[in-house]
Amino acid sequence: MPYPTAHQRLALLPANALRALLAVALVLLAGCSPYRIAGDMAMNFATGVALPNALTYDDFRIGCRAAEGLGAPTISLEGVGTDVDRVAILLLLGGGVCHEFRAAEHELAFLRAMRAQDPVTAQDARIAQKRLHAQAAHREYAAWRRFVSHYELQLERAEVRCPRLRDRTDELVFLVGLLSGVQAVMNDTQSGQAMNVPRDVATQVMHLSTCVDSARWWDLPLALRATIWHVVPMLAPDNVDPLQQIIDIARAGEKDGMRLGYVVWALATANGGDLAAAKAAMREFAAVSARYTPNHDYRMLDAIAGDIMLTLSDRIWTEQTGHRTPMGALGTFPDDPPPPAADISDLL
Repeated sequence: MPYPTAHQRLALLPANALRALLAVALVLLAGCSPYRIAGDMAMNFATGVALPNALTYDDFRIGCRAAEGLGAPTISLEGVGTDVDRVAILLLLGGGVCHEFRAAEHELAFLRAMRAQDPVTAQDARIAQKRLHAQAAHREYAAWRRFVSHYELQLERAEVRCPRLRDRTDELVFLVGLLSGVQAVMNDTQSGQAMNVPRDVATQVMHLSTCVDSARWWDLPLALRATIWHVVPMLAPDNVDPLQQIIDIARAGEKDGMRLGYVVWALATANGGDLAAAKAAMREFAAVSARYTPNHDYRMLDAIAGDIMLTLSDRIWTEQTGHRTPMGALGTFPDDPPPPAADISDLL
């Protein structure tokens, strides 16, 4: 039997295969490379499938490592023309937070060395801590710049012009972009301004936070604004108590299964030097945690809240005792008054 000609072989192909070949040919002729197609598909999968599912996990450390591991491969897809901004913003902030937790470990080492009167070890730990804060600020400021570019924000304008946010994922990415700006400023400050992050980023975050429906996100955008008002009272509107607003937002979040508001409360007061108020936030956080159910769709955000609160508690415990928070002791502190002695008459 003679070998079929090219024309005869083409005729033997199923109709579906012919249509697929034609589609590929048209794409290639249009100048779109297969790498670009693969990159676009990967980004669609990341925002449409991977992100919503990852947010339901309650182990943030897995997400932290994933952010670091996937950051460079994701951003490299820009080289084939894929728009990676939304995913890159998320990964860069996640990678920055990884460094923040590492910096916290070196801070605990510094506190232990100071208690042991070991200045050389203390100095080394402090240097390592500052380096990690600088690296965190570097990643987070990169996320902020990408956020500003992606949404074409005109920060030099006096009047805020909000972009059109297409869906809830877009709103989440916008919020993450705002958090990136805040964290970049805070980590750069703790590094001794090694990255020279502009201080006015915090004010820009305050204005841009009005672009998101605050009520849809447990009032976290309003809590961000209130935090800045608490730190810089001259920016606060008249007749507004920023700290009370933060506390109210934290307590309201409980019914939606979200404890991030308590973290805002604790961080705003701890960074302002009000340790008693920060302890109050931690005590209430621990009490709430014993009686509520986390929001299933955003369990990872709730888990982050737990990790941050434990880190703040470890700082207090280590400074006062030399060791971190004992198991099950979140919400208690070494200088708490001892419980009242039992009245023996109650036993008779």
